Amino acid sequence: MRIISIFLIACLLAPVFPGQASAQLLLNSEKSTSVNSQQLSAKGTSSGASAAGDFVLTDSIPIGAISEDYKLGPGDKLEVNLIVQDNALALKYEFLINPEGKIFFPSVGEVYLSGLTLKAAKARLSAKIKHKFKEEFELSLMVSSPKLLKVYITGLVERPGVYTVYDGSKISEIVNEVGVIPGGSTRKVKIKRGKKILNVDLYKILFEGETDSDVSVQMGDVVDVPPAGSARVTIMGEVPRPGQYELEEGEGLKDALAMAGYVGVNSALSEVAYLRRKKGEDGFDNYKLNLYDMFIKGDEAQNYELADGDIISVPAIKTYVYVYGDIKGGGRLDYIPGQRLSDYINLAGGPTPRAYLSSVTVTRQENGRPKVYRIDASRILHSGVTDKDVEILAGDVIFVPGNFFYFSDFASFANTVLLGLTLYSAFVK
Repeated sequence: MRIISIFLIACLLAPVFPGQASAQLLLNSEKSTSVNSQQLSAKGTSSGASAAGDFVLTDSIPIGAISEDYKLGPGDKLEVNLIVQDNALALKYEFLINPEGKIFFPSVGEVYLSGLTLKAAKARLSAKIKHKFKEEFELSLMVSSPKLLKVYITGLVERPGVYTVYDGSKISEIVNEVGVIPGGSTRKVKIKRGKKILNVDLYKILFEGETDSDVSVQMGDVVDVPPAGSARVTIMGEVPRPGQYELEEGEGLKDALAMAGYVGVNSALSEVAYLRRKKGEDGFDNYKLNLYDMFIKGDEAQNYELADGDIISVPAIKTYVYVYGDIKGGGRLDYIPGQRLSDYINLAGGPTPRAYLSSVTVTRQENGRPKVYRIDASRILHSGVTDKDVEILAGDVIFVPGNFFYFSDFASFANTVLLGLTLYSAFVK
């Protein structure tokens, strides 16, 4: 039955495509593939010297990420899928836009596509087919391999020279591939395009998500990596992205820490950091920086201006909680973000019978000074009142006091009374 249906479709298409049955169309498709699918000379190669003495970077653009605004030109390899009569017949073609900006579509003829966006090219191709034939169809058009461009890379990079790249390659991809040497800027990359100069900040593209400024290179662009800006500082210690960062004019400590992430592995802010600054030929000055006031209190006076060569060290974040007193298994416990007072009392084994839960204290460092919070934990543990069940932070010290008037038996009570009388007699005498 399926064979009969295909035969009927072929018969219906025969008048539509004069002198060619659908089988012949498939042959034309295969023929057009063999004629127009010339492989781009650099396709699939990795970075390296070519025979012409320049470099190729043809792995830098993911195929399929090309937008409908992409402009076609000679060298673009296209894939066209044509579905005729509600999936009754599917045809696939591959074309390479020739130096004149055209493709040759079987049974349609030459179609000029150079300079058109993908969207406009699809519309033109559909119009050409509709003008020639009456059959209903659906058409898809995509770029399977973009055309190649030549760009020039200059400045403080590992391999300056002429590069062959795919059209649509982003500036961030290219600079990352060629490698910036120490002393080179990633904040002031320049693209010289004729008489126009574009300034690109790779940090804002890669770490702040400003992808709109990640421009695509064009034929003949000169990409220049100049010397770094006014200050290069090193951030080390408990930050997600330790390393050397380049600061622009007007940027300070807060900007440098933000580039490095400035928080530790537990997303808890270190209250201090340490700055090491070169003094003279062999000396150094050391400073203690108050991160708590700068980030939590918004004190801009702590946002110090940094100098070239400064080293900022963010110390390890306190990752323990300490539980002491009348508790069955107290001591140092691992800090777990989100855990509350009741959780840590239970993790420490729970209170002893002598524990005086109505006056549990939590001591916390705030603004460089200890602050004591007194909490009635008996209501939390015995009555289920959770509004006072505070979240415990890294470095907190929990103390569960004992009840002086608790006696486990009569003998303990008698001994305590006897001790009290003895001390009283000695004091009176």
